[in-house]
Amino acid sequence: LSQVEILAKSVGKLNNGYFRAIKILMKIAVMFNGRKENPLPKHEIRAKAQEYLVRLSQCHAFEEEIGLLKKDPNAQMPKSSELYRLSPFLDENGILRSKSRLQNIEKTTYDRAFPMILKGKCPLARSLIEHIHRQYKHTVSLNAMFAVLYDKYLILNLARVNREIMKNCLRCRWDAAKQVPTL
Repeated sequence: LSQVEILAKSVGKLNNGYFRAIKILMKIAVMFNGRKENPLPKHEIRAKAQEYLVRLSQCHAFEEEIGLLKKDPNAQMPKSSELYRLSPFLDENGILRSKSRLQNIEKTTYDRAFPMILKGKCPLARSLIEHIHRQYKHTVSLNAMFAVLYDKYLILNLARVNREIMKNCLRCRWDAAKQVPTL
């Protein structure tokens, strides 16, 4: 098992694995930071923890593609790769990102213009989708949830994974159940 799978499986079904993993990594980062007089702000520590988890997940899921891009940043992906139709590149932190048409818009954020690529099957993507699902209290529509995720991530097979999560969510199943009229 990879570190990401162990991290995702160790949290349990009732707790959100993504949120808990971020909190644990933030505590570790604060402990090893060593800056007593000038500590990093909490949002920067959270961003670094998220980047670490994404990088770890990507190294496990896209090992060949990352190796190819490290050798030649302008390399074309092989046709057998899931990233063939995307325009992947490695940013300065070693995170695999995709170029999009939004890069031509002036007032867009870096994360929206160049989203981080995650595989839909990876435990981190699944935990992230579950986190967003619970954060919006199961009420948000699919398109609204996709919009939240697309602000920062490009998750392959997102619709399929999201359907599985909603199908396994007890509260969503209760809400979707039809009431039978009594006689």
